Amino acid sequence: MKCWFKKMSKYLTGTKTNWQILQRVYEAQNGRCAYTGIVLIPGLTASIDHIIPTSRGGTHDESNLQWVTKQINCMKADTTHDEFLSMYQLILNRAK
Repeated sequence: MKCWFKKMSKYLTGTKTNWQILQRVYEAQNGRCAYTGIVLIPGLTASIDHIIPTSRGGTHDESNLQWVTKQINCMKADTTHDEFLSMYQLILNRAK
């Protein structure tokens, strides 16, 4: 796992030195997606998400990171956490 966190850190921040941040976030979430609660499989389904996307001024700080499934991360794209939840609430309301 340490190797995988280092690889993800390099991909995310350009350096392997921040791998422990990613590990702490993963452990705080008990290895589950922040949105769905689905168990994440490192190297297969796990993806790091910025609560406030970097394209919108978000940082790589621990407080701005969360682990989600790759599918959720693709759907969330460059929306913020709140925008993403609002969008899906609209969809749920419409489906009723």
